[in-house]
Amino acid sequence: MSPGSHFPRAPSELVRRTVAELVLCIAVVCGASAARAQPATEDAIREPSGPYWLDVGARSARLLYEHGGDALDIQSTAGIVDAIARPGPDGGRLHEILLDELEPGQRYEVTLTGPAGATTTSIQTPPIGGDLSLLVYGDVRTNHAVHRRVVRQMATHEDAHAVLHTGDFVEVGGRPADWHTYFEIAAPLLETRALFPCLGNHEIYGPGGRRRFHRYFMPTAQTEYAAWTYGPVRIISVDSNDEFGEDSHQLEWLQNELESARDHEGVRFVVVLLHHGPISSGRHGDHRRLRPLGVVDWLRAAKVDLVISGHDHMYERGTEDGLKYIVTGGGGAPLYDVNRHHPAQQAFAIQHHFLRLDFEGDAMRLTTIDDEGEDLERCEANGQAGPWRCALEVGRAQGQPPPTGMHWIVWLAIGLVLFAAALFWRSRLRR
Repeated sequence: MSPGSHFPRAPSELVRRTVAELVLCIAVVCGASAARAQPATEDAIREPSGPYWLDVGARSARLLYEHGGDALDIQSTAGIVDAIARPGPDGGRLHEILLDELEPGQRYEVTLTGPAGATTTSIQTPPIGGDLSLLVYGDVRTNHAVHRRVVRQMATHEDAHAVLHTGDFVEVGGRPADWHTYFEIAAPLLETRALFPCLGNHEIYGPGGRRRFHRYFMPTAQTEYAAWTYGPVRIISVDSNDEFGEDSHQLEWLQNELESARDHEGVRFVVVLLHHGPISSGRHGDHRRLRPLGVVDWLRAAKVDLVISGHDHMYERGTEDGLKYIVTGGGGAPLYDVNRHHPAQQAFAIQHHFLRLDFEGDAMRLTTIDDEGEDLERCEANGQAGPWRCALEVGRAQGQPPPTGMHWIVWLAIGLVLFAAALFWRSRLRR
């Protein structure tokens, strides 16, 4: 079987899956917007989000903090501070503080004083090309108790100063309360660590969902994709919600990023982050467009060290013709038990979890940790060509086969019922 022919699907199966998932999405969004038709309350606007750190590099960093007032006093140990405040779709002001002319490998402290009182946060800039550690998780969405447990365990890794998120921060991006819940739960993790975000599909559900993702995570960008250099790692965040037509601007950008990734100062590793993975044994399976467009071959040719995705709510590690990948969708969303048994699969677990990545010299060390703090896997690899070597392996959970037959009709019927209920509820609200 050729690399491009894994898991062939008949067009009718793709149509059934697409229709069923589309109807479900419409039902969820309409139900959510109907239930939240009223505007944001003053209490919600006053509730602060953050502080949290974006675009952190060796010489600059961006701090964001949202609260209900215009006034914000800023005190910083950094040499240069530039601050702006942007109005938001739900009221309040998102304050963006740019710290520039920083020194690599140093910690900087900022104190913010506003209507809610004073809060102090700090960030450590990465060393140029030096060894460091990252934390990775995603798909938090709905099970807030699990998300809290995962965050609590992640926060104990005090020597890891950055977090990569594979998307699905919220259940419905157009629902303001979901964003406030995310920031409240993730606060212990984000107040002293750099966040490198990736757009999930749930962020774009509901009116204004994509706008809120921009507001919170990419306030200065015109796209939902970006790349950063963090110590020895070039992080490339891809918007996998893109239709990836042949004239896609993102495809051109990605090709250029892959070609130049190792030209950045101090870069020894390249990590690609996206929500829908090009390789996955989970319920959703491989991204339907990336392989036919040749993107998987680009990643391999660019000697990408690791591709990290989410969307499927489980853990998977594997290697396909030298291209290492991990699916990590275990941050709090309901777990999926489907295992398609991709030929490249080397580990599979139906478990809430997060990752720790340590980059030391030419070695990349992976530790997969569950929501109770127990190690599931400990593996290491040297460069793209080097295989995974594991001191502890999680094994490969058998899981369930993907849905077949009439299964899609059941989901379609449920979706239609939910959609009708949402329309009925909305009509009653308008009376």
